[in-house]
Amino acid sequence: MSDDNSADVATGDEKTQPSRLRELAQRHAQRRRRALSAELTFKRGRTDVRVPLERNETVIGRDPTCDIVLAEATASARHARIVRGAGGYFELEDLGSTNGIVVDGEVVPRLTLQDGDTFVVGDTRFTIVIAPIVGEG
Repeated sequence: MSDDNSADVATGDEKTQPSRLRELAQRHAQRRRRALSAELTFKRGRTDVRVPLERNETVIGRDPTCDIVLAEATASARHARIVRGAGGYFELEDLGSTNGIVVDGEVVPRLTLQDGDTFVVGDTRFTIVIAPIVGEG
């Protein structure tokens, strides 16, 4: 009887197996993308601000359409962006700004962010906090 069951399992329904595999692959990819959570912290006046990086791209600048809007002359309209890579990493990229992105006193065009990294856009100092999402899996 176990031989019959193993034959049934091995054969399966060939019409549903490929779609089931696609579904599992998509779920796995979503878990990988969400395996890390991140937020930017910065000060606006005396207020500590925390912005979760929930989208695949977060744009920083003076333009009101930016995800994080800075009201300072030293920031460009669309100054920089943070992109969540497929591997779960976060990449900071200058968008052709006038004053650049400053990291440790140096202007950088691009940086793969690590937990605790700080950078300056305009006059605002940002810190990124990256952590695994508890309960994913």
